Amino acid sequence: MYEVWHEWHQTRIEQKLVAPKTLAGEDGRYRNHILPHIPKETILKNIPTSLIKEIIDQLYPIGNHKRIAQSIKSDLSSIFKYAIAHDYITPDQNPMPYITIGRKGLSDELERLKKSDIEDQYLESWELKEVLSIVRKYNEQYARIFEFQALTGMRIGEVLGLKEEAIDFNKNIASVIRTRATHGGASEDSYEGNVKNVQSYRNVQLSLRAVEILKEEIQLNHHHIEFNPDYKDHGWIFTSKSIHKPDYNGTPLHYSVLNNFLNSSENGKLNRKGNPRRAGIDIDNKLSFKKHITTHIFRHTHISFLAEQGVPLEAIQDRVGHTRGSRVTQIYLHVTQKTKNTITPMIDQLTK
Repeated sequence: MYEVWHEWHQTRIEQKLVAPKTLAGEDGRYRNHILPHIPKETILKNIPTSLIKEIIDQLYPIGNHKRIAQSIKSDLSSIFKYAIAHDYITPDQNPMPYITIGRKGLSDELERLKKSDIEDQYLESWELKEVLSIVRKYNEQYARIFEFQALTGMRIGEVLGLKEEAIDFNKNIASVIRTRATHGGASEDSYEGNVKNVQSYRNVQLSLRAVEILKEEIQLNHHHIEFNPDYKDHGWIFTSKSIHKPDYNGTPLHYSVLNNFLNSSENGKLNRKGNPRRAGIDIDNKLSFKKHITTHIFRHTHISFLAEQGVPLEAIQDRVGHTRGSRVTQIYLHVTQKTKNTITPMIDQLTK
């Protein structure tokens, strides 16, 4: 089992089929959830359906572990398909076609959403304006990044992974072909990562304001290219221009810097070595409403806005590069249900 899993996993690494974060998740699931039940030396063709079902059934009822169970099922299905393709087993020795994970019906999903905090996952238009107004007082570049996210629905890593070459200003299109790698030091190669999945490769049509933001950022970069000797230009758009870390000038910003800026204390905290952490603006305590602000909320805000405008779910999924059964669907169902609740009172106006 281990040899086949390792070969499958290495192939995905070498061919750069998925993002590093996804690969890390696969490795963690294998070591934490599969290996304890299926020892390394187990012969693949001898693994019964009942054992896999037992692994998944143990996880499914436990809180958010349904997602882990679904991921394990997906991992194992891919491994067995890989084994069949390489003649390690025959198709009739694949136990995965008989493994299922129950899905809730639409009414159950809507009922669950009523009890959830889904509205805390996105911002209303007025809330977005308030957040951007506060951020802009402290850091105009970060405000542009968050606004760009809200206008495009892109993941923060996709935004930070944009290069000038990926923008077609004649057609106002951004090609999402890479993400800002989540790990690595100050070398050009370490900053380029793969997007989350196949659906993530896409062209995003840009609004006029989104185009304006890109042009503003590129103009600033060109200024630094000309006048800042520490600035190393590799074509990234949203780059570091810090006087405190000149070695990083010209490198793409890291998403953790942005989230720390949003959520860290204004006074800063000490790290393990006793040095002050980067101070932030503690934005949650500056808002007139109660929501936790991270970079992902701006992507969700884009999704909720499109849902309110009546854009079909499939079109939204294509635009933001997400698959079915995701947070996109949850937000869509919640927002459209809210809209439906306003229809009946409006109908009475028809004959008045």
